[in-house]
Amino acid sequence: MGLALSILVGPLLFALVQTGIEKGIRAGFALGTGIWLSDFLFIFSVYWGISHVVEISEMEYFDFYLGGIGGIILIVIGIATMLTRPPVITERPTRIKGASYLALALKGFAINTFNPFTVLFWISMMSTVVLKDGFSGAQTILFFGGIMGTVIFFDTLKVVLAKVIRRKLKPLYILRMRQISGAALLIFGIVLMVSVLL
Repeated sequence: MGLALSILVGPLLFALVQTGIEKGIRAGFALGTGIWLSDFLFIFSVYWGISHVVEISEMEYFDFYLGGIGGIILIVIGIATMLTRPPVITERPTRIKGASYLALALKGFAINTFNPFTVLFWISMMSTVVLKDGFSGAQTILFFGGIMGTVIFFDTLKVVLAKVIRRKLKPLYILRMRQISGAALLIFGIVLMVSVLL
C-alpha cells in the first residue's frame, strides 16, 4: 500500500521533484514534512474517530466543497509555478530562510490535505483492512507505520535524486520542468473541480 501510494503520479510527485531540483534537499524535506504531517493527522483522525470521519465524508456536498477547495489550491499553485521564473541553479542550492521552509511545509500540507484521494485512501485502509481484519492496536500501528515508512523513504529518494540530476540540468531544462510541473498541478486541479461538479 505504501509503495502504491509512493509511485502514484499526482500533484505531490511533481511538487517534490520540482522543489528538490530548484531549492535542494532541505527544501524538499520541508515540503515532504508538510505532506507527512497531513498524512499522520488523517491516520489519527480515522483511527480515533472512524465513525465520525465516515459520517462527515458521507455528508451532502462534502466531496463538492473538499474537491472545490483542493482544485482551487492546485490551480493557483500551478499557475503561480508556471508564471514564476525559476531560480538560478548553482552548484550549491541557495540558502533559504526559516520562514521559507515553513511556507514549503504549509504548501505540502495544503496540497495533501485538500486532495480528496488522501481522505478516501486512509478511510478505505481503516475500514477495509484494519476494521475488517480486526487488527489489534499494535497491528494497526505496524500497518500504518509500514505505509508511512515506505512513503517517507520513497519521497526522500525522490528529493535526493532530484538533487543529483540538478547538476546536469541547463537553465532551459529547469524552465521546462517548472512549466511541466505547473501545468500538471493546473490539470490535476481542473480535473478535480470538474469531477466534483459532475
